[in-house]
Amino acid sequence: MCEIIGVQPKQFTTNDGVLIQGWNVWYTESRKGVDGLVADRVFISDRVSNDSNFIPHVGDTVLSFAYNKYGKLSRVIVE
Repeated sequence: MCEIIGVQPKQFTTNDGVLIQGWNVWYTESRKGVDGLVADRVFISDRVSNDSNFIPHVGDTVLSFAYNKYGKLSRVIVE
């Protein structure tokens, strides 16, 4: 389980000229073999946000992040 500790709106244009919008999201979670918490960042695109019915906010709890076979975020799983 992860707790969101930071959210930054982000947009960029791909090499093909497609505008991608979403959020950089920083979160903490406990991890086996680590005293305390680990922190990491993930980019959540508008598409993934809509598919997951989730808009990130500081303090939100996320159960897990699901990735497709290419290693790209495909869904945010929340309570």
